[in-house]
Amino acid sequence: MGVKFLIISSGYNCSTFVKKCYDSIVSQTYKNFDAIIIDDGSDQATKDALISLNNSDPRIEIFTCSENKGAAYRRWQALHGLSKKKFDPETVIVLLGLDDELFSFALETIEDKYLEGNWMTYGNWIAQDGYQLPDGFLPFCPTIHAERSYRKSVYRSTGLNTFKKFLFDQLTEEDFKVNGEWVKATTESNLMFSCLEMCGKDRIGIIYKPIVLYNKGRKDNARRRFGDEYQDGIYKDVINRPKKDLLVR
Repeated sequence: MGVKFLIISSGYNCSTFVKKCYDSIVSQTYKNFDAIIIDDGSDQATKDALISLNNSDPRIEIFTCSENKGAAYRRWQALHGLSKKKFDPETVIVLLGLDDELFSFALETIEDKYLEGNWMTYGNWIAQDGYQLPDGFLPFCPTIHAERSYRKSVYRSTGLNTFKKFLFDQLTEEDFKVNGEWVKATTESNLMFSCLEMCGKDRIGIIYKPIVLYNKGRKDNARRRFGDEYQDGIYKDVINRPKKDLLVR
């Protein structure tokens, strides 16, 4: 059966992107996956776009929500009772924006990294204008790995973000909150820093070839909606948190 994936895709006001995102999931050459798609309190146009999909794929569950609470909360919810399905700790979680698209070979490429023994992956993406990260940006230097001081380095663990569910299971709600509130911007940062720290160098896989089309320039992305001060404040809190212990299994 190989690796089992769970794609969690959430988004806000993504009506023009919903079908492309959905189609990119169902067109994966690697078939052993489930998916949870969550409308995070969007406008009616997004809800209508999801309804118009007429989803009949038993692997895919679609949920609409009345309130915008952010991707961090929706991911937590997806893994804590929203779905009726039960997911094994070895399941690989894939985080996908509802305004982004997987390339057809994405899961197939990610599987290779997990078969090598990794517990998480991050890597490259390509934007609609053709921009992508240079390969040299992605690796951490040996000192950062040795000290597991990932929070003190430039944020490199960009999407597509994937990790084994047992890593997520080590975290609590407080890992996704600042001042008691669920974060609504830079929602991946503490999650990925925590995964890096728990994995250490030998369990971190980097995918250099872009496997996702990233809608980088949305006018209503989280930074633009909530402002630089809010997002920068969240990130400052995150990088100053204590590191997670290295996980031994």
